[in-house]
Amino acid sequence: MGVTASYCQVCGIPVQQDHYVPMGGMFAIYRGEPEDGHCEPAVPFGGEHGWLKRAVAVAVRDGQAPAVAHGEIHDGYLEGLEDGMVWDGFDERAALHEACWEMAGKPERWTRQWTIDGSALEKYCEQLFEFEQLVADGLGWMIVDPRFDSADAQKNRARIVDLLGIARA
Repeated sequence: MGVTASYCQVCGIPVQQDHYVPMGGMFAIYRGEPEDGHCEPAVPFGGEHGWLKRAVAVAVRDGQAPAVAHGEIHDGYLEGLEDGMVWDGFDERAALHEACWEMAGKPERWTRQWTIDGSALEKYCEQLFEFEQLVADGLGWMIVDPRFDSADAQKNRARIVDLLGIARA
C-alpha cells in the first residue's frame, strides 16, 4: 500500500499531519513527529495543530465493534484497529477528527461521505495534503483547532458548524 492522506468526513482536512517535505531534489515524508532529525515539517505545526492527529474511525455499517475507535491514522489505517481501513477517509470505517466528531454529536455510525471533487480544498488534496500551499494561500486558519479561542480557531469552528448544518446559538 502506498502513502496517502485520509480526509475528515466533516471538514475535509486530513486526519494526520503527514506531508511531503522537499529535501534537495527529493522528498521526505513528515509523519507528525520529527523522525530522528530526518525531516522537519514544511509547515511549523504548533499546539493549535495537534488536533489534526487525533482521529476517530466511525462504523459505516451496523454491528461494527467498536462503533467508534480513537487513535492516529497513517497510510489509510487507524493504528491498532483490525477493520480500521479508512483509506481516503471512507472505507471500512469513516475517518473524522475527534474535534469534528464531537461537534457532530459523537455519532456511532457515519453514512455521509465527504467528497474532494468540487470542494474548496480540492487543489490541496494530492497524494498527501499540501499544507504548505494552504498556508501560503492565507488559509492556515483551517488547520487551527476549532476548540481553541483564537480568531483563527473561531473562524475554523464556524466553517465546521456550517459544514455540519448546525444552527449557531
